[in-house]
Amino acid sequence: MAVGSTRAPKVEAVRRVLTTLAPVVAPLRGATVTALDLGSIAPAMPLTLQELLDGSRLRAFGALERMRAEGEPADLGVGLEG
Repeated sequence: MAVGSTRAPKVEAVRRVLTTLAPVVAPLRGATVTALDLGSIAPAMPLTLQELLDGSRLRAFGALERMRAEGEPADLGVGLEG
């Protein structure tokens, strides 16, 4: 699982969700979380819902693409804004 942020609260939130879901969602069992610094791929401070959604999408796809480009397995990209 690739996370498009290295900010500790965001990465920890993803880890907590994974810990909660893994026991009931078989494909998530054994998944790992990799935090990636994607720089300024999204607006620094989204001001509208659309900017928030666009930024999250950019981070999720950017993280997934980076992992795959580096030859690392990743089936899910996560982007968090706000």
